[in-house]
Amino acid sequence: MRRKHELLRASRGWPMRRFVVVEDSMLPTLQPGDGLLALRGGRPRDGELRVFPDPRSSSRYLVKRVGAVRQSASGTVFEALSDNAGAPGATDSRGFGWVPAAESYRVVWKTREKTREVREVRADQTGEGQSRTISARTPSNTRAISPARRNAMSWLRS
Repeated sequence: MRRKHELLRASRGWPMRRFVVVEDSMLPTLQPGDGLLALRGGRPRDGELRVFPDPRSSSRYLVKRVGAVRQSASGTVFEALSDNAGAPGATDSRGFGWVPAAESYRVVWKTREKTREVREVRADQTGEGQSRTISARTPSNTRAISPARRNAMSWLRS
């Protein structure tokens, strides 16, 4: 029987990772706060979302749409394009060149928190109510889903 620490060590090589979007460069497809589940490897396809290490700062990852794919001497590379290239701080292949496919992850699942407006009423000292509208974030996956998918999504949110 395997011990718990042996199972953890064995799972570290699993090629799946989770990411959280923090910038506006992929609006409206992805918004800050969206969760992504991505699988390493595979051949990039036009229009697909990919996550890869930032060529200018290896401590962060970028998520971009595949524009084109080609073969080079070092293997398959792809053009990484922002959906919202005009966003502050947006960067893509126009700035850093083509990206090696071997270092990238294919986005296989995304989850978004839905914002809804809630009316809040407070009574002031005179007893008269004052109302204001506030935003509340609620999970967008409130429809009936399988327990396996629900577990995957709760893992993304943690």
